[in-house]
Amino acid sequence: MLVDSHCHLNYKGLAEQQGEVLERARARGVTAMLNIATRESEWDDVLAAAEANADVWASVGIHPHDADHHPDVDTAKLVERAAH
Repeated sequence: MLVDSHCHLNYKGLAEQQGEVLERARARGVTAMLNIATRESEWDDVLAAAEANADVWASVGIHPHDADHHPDVDTAKLVERAAH
């Protein structure tokens, strides 16, 4: 079993062809993928990919480099979205 423990399926160049990217990964034996969000604006896309694909999981969060740009994201907001 192969797991991609850190991917960004919503990044430019991958998002436009996400279905094909997933199929290529599956064809090469990848059975699970953890799609990582690094800023709040990515959360909906990352969660949507997980909802649409049983082998894709979502991680919502804020990268430390972007923390200053998200003063309104607190623990409660993260926990709420992570509980999805």
